[in-house]
Amino acid sequence: MMTTMAAGLMWVASQAALALEPLAAQRERLERLLARSGSATGLVVARLEGDGPPEVLLLGRSGRDGPALDMKSRFELGSVTKALSGSLLARLAAQGRLGLDDPVERWLPELAGRPAGRLSLRSLATHHSGLPRLPLSARFIWALIAEHDDPYRHLDRDRLIQWLRDWPGVKRGGAVQPPEFLYSNLGYALLGQVLERAGGMPLAALMERELLRPAGAAGAGLDEALMAGQIPGHDERGRVTPPWHMGPLAAMGALRADTTQMLALLEAMRRRRPPFDAGAEREQQRRSASSAAGLGWVRSERAGDRIVWHNGGTGGFRSFIGYSELSGRAVLLMANGHLDVDSLGMALINPALVAPPAAGRS
Repeated sequence: MMTTMAAGLMWVASQAALALEPLAAQRERLERLLARSGSATGLVVARLEGDGPPEVLLLGRSGRDGPALDMKSRFELGSVTKALSGSLLARLAAQGRLGLDDPVERWLPELAGRPAGRLSLRSLATHHSGLPRLPLSARFIWALIAEHDDPYRHLDRDRLIQWLRDWPGVKRGGAVQPPEFLYSNLGYALLGQVLERAGGMPLAALMERELLRPAGAAGAGLDEALMAGQIPGHDERGRVTPPWHMGPLAAMGALRADTTQMLALLEAMRRRRPPFDAGAEREQQRRSASSAAGLGWVRSERAGDRIVWHNGGTGGFRSFIGYSELSGRAVLLMANGHLDVDSLGMALINPALVAPPAAGRS
């Protein structure tokens, strides 16, 4: 009988060989993955490596009865937006227009003297501000429950700022303490307000001018007008979901883009070409022995590799972008439903990151 360790090693080796194959050779496997999701009807799988053209698979359809996916099919990218917001912060800092350690109150005097006003921009971008994931008001929690298909549509800037004015800060033992890591969409909403003020224009226009257009991704963006042309998303039961209105939370998750636009962004990101040459991917805050935070980016150090990445999810979409600092291999995944794109993305970047099955399972 084969030992568990030997079986595990053989499984890893087989997965590694598969992951190193051209994407075209993996079409059937990926189509099965899409079919098993029971949610998504379409999946984009793209990989960049070396100086060659990108490998791209467009699998499935835009909806149950919709047309086949094409390079212009527009997706919601969710929290992949945070990687762009962090990159925008790094770019404005490199231009001398703000400082990473500026307190929020320098840019938003309406929060002067409040715990939220004393937070640094760096702490917001690395999720070390202590702010909760979302505003914990009764009105907001009710909206999450009652309108979960589009949970942020009724949150406006005035309510956001008032909640932040009332936030008491992080306290332990009766004293304000330096916060630990706490993933915070609210922190990115606040960062977005600062970026608008420092940039002197709405965030969508600032993002387009400083990042999207220079990278060759014109037409992608945070503007809610892009909802009109996006493909339908699907919840975990396969039901069509409406687009998400982000309002003042745009910096956390409002990006919409197609495959052509995302590949242009990812190519500039992995090469650290302008406008992604300001160091947003560099380590800012250590989280564990194998994980660190950049500005908007997650850094994972595993299997002798260094992966820079972020994922995203809205009510009807899942996405992943990432690249290896060592090999330069980069991967884009976009699905219009619930699908584990993180594991697939990591494996396509570096097959050694495929985890073996748990002992006792076939």
